Amino acid sequence: MSKVQTPNVLMSAFACDPVQAGEPYVGWNWMGVLAQFSNVTVLTRSYHREAIAASEFPASVNFVFFDLPFCSKLTHRWKFIKPYYLVWQFFAFVFLKLKAKKTYNKKPYDIVHHVTYNAIDSAGFLWALDKNAAFVWGPVGGGQSPPEVLKEVYGTGWGKQRFRRAMKTLVSSNPLISMAVNRKSHVFFANEDTQRLLAGKCRSESLMLETALRDKDIIPQSEIVVNADSRLKICWVGRLEARKGLPIILDAIEALPEDLDFELLIIGDGPERGALEARLEVSAFRDKVCHVTQLERSEVLSRLKHSDMMLFSSVQDTSGNVVIEAMGNGVPVVALNHQGSQVMLRHGGGVLIDIHSYAQVVSAFRDAIVELDADRDKLKALSIEALTVVKEFQTWNSRRNQVQDVYNRLLSNRA
Repeated sequence: MSKVQTPNVLMSAFACDPVQAGEPYVGWNWMGVLAQFSNVTVLTRSYHREAIAASEFPASVNFVFFDLPFCSKLTHRWKFIKPYYLVWQFFAFVFLKLKAKKTYNKKPYDIVHHVTYNAIDSAGFLWALDKNAAFVWGPVGGGQSPPEVLKEVYGTGWGKQRFRRAMKTLVSSNPLISMAVNRKSHVFFANEDTQRLLAGKCRSESLMLETALRDKDIIPQSEIVVNADSRLKICWVGRLEARKGLPIILDAIEALPEDLDFELLIIGDGPERGALEARLEVSAFRDKVCHVTQLERSEVLSRLKHSDMMLFSSVQDTSGNVVIEAMGNGVPVVALNHQGSQVMLRHGGGVLIDIHSYAQVVSAFRDAIVELDADRDKLKALSIEALTVVKEFQTWNSRRNQVQDVYNRLLSNRA
């Protein structure tokens, strides 16, 4: 790797918070990664100001806070937060162009890096902030669509998904995106589905998940315990909404042999909660299923750690952070062989289920549960494999190496 001087980086992170989970957690960790080899100015929401002020961060980092008037109290759970994000991007660009660049950064930016809330249909406007700065976008997701053979999980909402898929095909014709990716830039794609939407359009591109684990979040191998004859502990974690595909898991559970000793823990809340509770009331396995609506992140991870396997049934997900969190706790994951789960499990650590039909997918989940219950040695081997894979491919240190290589190349090409 050639020696390149420490770059000045503007990192745009609509969500960046040391306390909150989800996108804010991802943004905070990206700040920590970039600060290891860059001088970083983080553009984020005023909403995060108090939490950031109360936390420690590297001396090479400073923050610029911006929200539209009367919007700094809006949480990331607000139902209109994504439309607000699109508006925020434009006015944040204007804000920086007119004021903050002079106020907060006396040296020009070498690189502008847009992270968090990275959907393929919006590259923001910061790529146009400084014509001399390189632009890095991503990791970008959102280009994935649910398989049509699994449309059953959406019920009457499938029409909306067909419309969404049609709109995604227009991304390559979006002039703002074309201008962003055709300048001196690099695009990190979170999955191959998203990458295909801009095939041949980017000057430079590569695959990289948008999230990762800290080393301290990965348990030592000695803490893995798989009891040969104990009840099989299964976990499912996610928001209760159609795209998470929970009905697939419930159908698989109801197809299990009656004498299989198991318990299923479902952690999550959302618009499909009522449907779940109604179904559990009449299920023959209702005594073996426990539903918990909301837990602190630490408690979720504790429940994961004490599970024998996790089931991940999302039919539309950029990645699925909970997959690598399970792997970091030595818990094998049974997941659909597509989108982010395909990327996270391609090197091992679980079971990937091919998608041909709804009935076939349900049967495959059921068969995986039965097989791993009967073969606890294989279950433990997958647990060890999960730890090995996540250490090698899914830590923030591995992300740092990927990003630093791209930064160095972009800056070397400019020299």
